[in-house]
Amino acid sequence: PRTDYNAWGRSIGPAEGISFGYQFIQIGKFRLGQVNDNHFSISHKDGQVVQIFRNDGTLNPGPRTDHSTYDRPGGAATGIAFGDRFIQIGKFRIGDADGWHATVTHSGGQTIQIYR
Repeated sequence: PRTDYNAWGRSIGPAEGISFGYQFIQIGKFRLGQVNDNHFSISHKDGQVVQIFRNDGTLNPGPRTDHSTYDRPGGAATGIAFGDRFIQIGKFRIGDADGWHATVTHSGGQTIQIYR
């Protein structure tokens, strides 16, 4: 495993570089957000979409330029909720499934991606 490209060298403190908008969370230059009821994406400010998660479990990797949430303005965190070890953005949830696995899921019941 790699040890570079991580945020562990930064101190804990006030949330800096984190903002919200309609059904997205922006962390630095990246946005995690629901594009529509069937698609969730991770996109970059420069126009590239890193990954698209579809409600039926399909993954569409980038780089690509469709399915970004950068067409929306920043503002209030609408369409975003927090629960027991998960963040819900629209109909998608990102969270800790069991203490060992992080998942991206859809309200329709599909587990789209599992990380361990």
